Amino acid sequence: MLALCDRYGDISASIPGLAKVANVSIEAAKRALANLMRPDPYSRTKEHEGRRIGEIDGGWRVFNYPKYRDMLNAEERKEYKAKKEQERRDRLKQKQQAGESVD
Repeated sequence: MLALCDRYGDISASIPGLAKVANVSIEAAKRALANLMRPDPYSRTKEHEGRRIGEIDGGWRVFNYPKYRDMLNAEERKEYKAKKEQERRDRLKQKQQAGESVD
């Protein structure tokens, strides 16, 4: 479902459509949706009584989508910085091996 979300965490779909994307039966999709909409007393997030999703007009809203989107963005930034730092180190190493002055 996360892959189907818009930037707000909304999913515009029907139950048969979700079932097809998930490659499950319509009944299995209904059970999964019911489970995700049920309060979870053990959830670490107490907002929405621990529910993962809620029904909206034309689909569902993934309540914690912005949190996970932001976490992913932070992880992507971290990976990008690590890659750029490694590229910088590789360039410095090449210069040193070529006998160039490294500042």
